[in-house]
Amino acid sequence: MKSSSRFLRIILYLFIVNTFHQTSARLWARTNNFRELEIERTSSDALETCEDLTGASLCTEKKHGCTVLVDSIQEFLTCENYCHMHYRKCFGAWDEDRNTCKPKETYGCNFEFRNTSDALCKCSKSRIFFSNSDTNRSVNSEKTTDGDESKCPSIELDFKEYAQIHPEGKNYNEISMIAVSKQKWRGNNVIWFANDKDETYVHASSLESGEHICSVKLQNEKDGDIESMSIGPCNTDLTTSCLYVANIGNNPAQSCEGGRCNEGREFGSIFKFKEPNIRKCYRSGEVEVSIAVLPVNYMDIASPSERSDAESFFVDPVGDQNNGKPGDLYVITKWNDRSKEILTRLFKYPVENHQNAIYGETWEVYSMQPTESSKLKDETWTDADINSDGSLIATRTVRRVYFYTRNRFESVAEALKKDPCFTYETPKFQDFEQFEAVGFIPNEKAFIEMSECKQENYGNCNPHAYVISYE
Repeated sequence: MKSSSRFLRIILYLFIVNTFHQTSARLWARTNNFRELEIERTSSDALETCEDLTGASLCTEKKHGCTVLVDSIQEFLTCENYCHMHYRKCFGAWDEDRNTCKPKETYGCNFEFRNTSDALCKCSKSRIFFSNSDTNRSVNSEKTTDGDESKCPSIELDFKEYAQIHPEGKNYNEISMIAVSKQKWRGNNVIWFANDKDETYVHASSLESGEHICSVKLQNEKDGDIESMSIGPCNTDLTTSCLYVANIGNNPAQSCEGGRCNEGREFGSIFKFKEPNIRKCYRSGEVEVSIAVLPVNYMDIASPSERSDAESFFVDPVGDQNNGKPGDLYVITKWNDRSKEILTRLFKYPVENHQNAIYGETWEVYSMQPTESSKLKDETWTDADINSDGSLIATRTVRRVYFYTRNRFESVAEALKKDPCFTYETPKFQDFEQFEAVGFIPNEKAFIEMSECKQENYGNCNPHAYVISYE
């Protein structure tokens, strides 16, 4: 009898100990989860590590994830989409408490935030390179067909115009380039643009409101001629987004017939710097950035001419399966002349030759690679851009925008050998001179064009950004 009672006491003791350990484990896990959700705003040093999570404020950065307060979650609908569009996995989603980093209610990554403008999303700290088909999962991303062919614009659905208000002490007289950011400002799209020639500033503006956000000062010299800009990967691992400003204009070189030529500048350059965080940019008004200067020329052994004039430039955001990589740079030379039809129009600056450039210094001179692009010999090009999934390329003249589809197996050069799949005719406007800028809006079926002002309006010109949506 005594041994039975002792045995029962032992069983009861083991049950109590086991229950205690299970409860402790649950409490520890709950505490650990709570600590994961102790979301506090961190220093700017932490922000640098997760700086490419745009359209959001950083709340915490931990070893395996970054938690951010997404400003316009309805544009992405889910945290899964938001993280995926930034090449990351989603680890969590929460409704925020009164627009702060404090979580109010926990949801899954695929929960659709339809009744709130802000949400907390936790994305993986390390980036993941998705295939093109995976990248297209985002709710607003452009779709490709089963044959890996981007759907070409076929009809204009909407046309809107927004005046961009120049700040005191600066002018927007000759806007010749535009790049559309993935960042948002107070729910609006953010655009970067600049005057051409020897302009020393690049401006950020809220597209829909026209509000000037901030300006970046370039290292442009008096004989410089900036003509185009683009936003794209700084390197192949897609960890950061850079703004590239192309100092490639060279008007005297228009007379070059091919071969040896001494007209105009021997070197152009590309200014490369990390895209500033819009919130920091707004607070300062004029932000200083560390710029890597990439000198370029046309002295490659296969180049048909030693000098050239150019106004069109873009960065490949995704690469392809035919030796193209994210961060490859492309320049399209400008002039159409029957006597120069043999001249190559498309040049490439591979990412591996500039991704290690040191910010704040001038990099080694690179002789851009000429590529074959016969269809580009037919017009005088003033700008170009590529959409955010790399499936559609736009090249423009003063009055038209031409679109070329590209699948994941095609290089940029191969895509531009094809006939344009669609041509958009730019309307004429009384107050504006000529259109030289074009830029796709990321993850939307829409592009923007802007014009230079007429000279009689110089000094008091607020150019309009025209947004064209298409199907």
